[in-house]
Amino acid sequence: MSRKTINLCVVLLAAIFITFSVMAEEAEEAAEHYRLGKTYYEEGRLGNALSETEKALELEPKKAESYFLLGQIYAAMGKHEEEIEAYEKAVKYEKKRAEFHLALGEAYFHVGEYKESVKPFKKAIKYDSGMARAYMALGRAYFALRDFDSALEEMEKAIEMDKENADWHKTLGSAYFAAGKYDEAAREYRHALEIDPRLAEVQMLIGRIHFEKKEYEKAAGEYKKAVEADPDNPLIHYHLSQAYRQLGMFDEAKREEELSKRPLRRD
Repeated sequence: MSRKTINLCVVLLAAIFITFSVMAEEAEEAAEHYRLGKTYYEEGRLGNALSETEKALELEPKKAESYFLLGQIYAAMGKHEEEIEAYEKAVKYEKKRAEFHLALGEAYFHVGEYKESVKPFKKAIKYDSGMARAYMALGRAYFALRDFDSALEEMEKAIEMDKENADWHKTLGSAYFAAGKYDEAAREYRHALEIDPRLAEVQMLIGRIHFEKKEYEKAAGEYKKAVEADPDNPLIHYHLSQAYRQLGMFDEAKREEELSKRPLRRD
């Protein structure tokens, strides 16, 4: 090997070494900006979080994790178009991260783009078939699109994975109610109450089922239980007034109607 060739090899190796050194330094600097961005986000210092995360992306413009954090920051700021754009880039650079697809779907759902949310929810399930939250999210999207059969199917899968989630039982109950399946709706509402007896709204929803079935005395009984749990909720008083009216109890109905006109109070 000639001296000229040897010198050339030395120069190339030095250039490669310098390049990798610079890349390593930039990666380390980007990681520090990302760490600061995440810390600021968790502390609620959103302006600082945004600044640090953008600096991280300037150094590593294809870092999916940083785009995911950026989406979370924009969501907290209420900038949902930017949130969606950030999540789209996160799934572009890391296609198999289920939580990234879930976040993108939830962002679309939040702005009322229910049809657009279906695809990322399905991808979240594809890459993590055990993600119960993704099945429920997909079910809610189908529910919003009034595809009740698909909504029920996905919600039931979610609850099979997490049977102790009261809110999910309530959501499934509402899907059954919308589909006209009152017995199944009542079953799910009662499951929710078994998990969390404080859910006055769920007690009210059971009353609505009886009301729809023209079982007005039973409806009134459920509404009264709901009133006991949440006496300041005007909507419950309104429904109770309607049950009393159907039972011919007009004085009681008038009293509940007056109570229903009071503003909702929450401590």
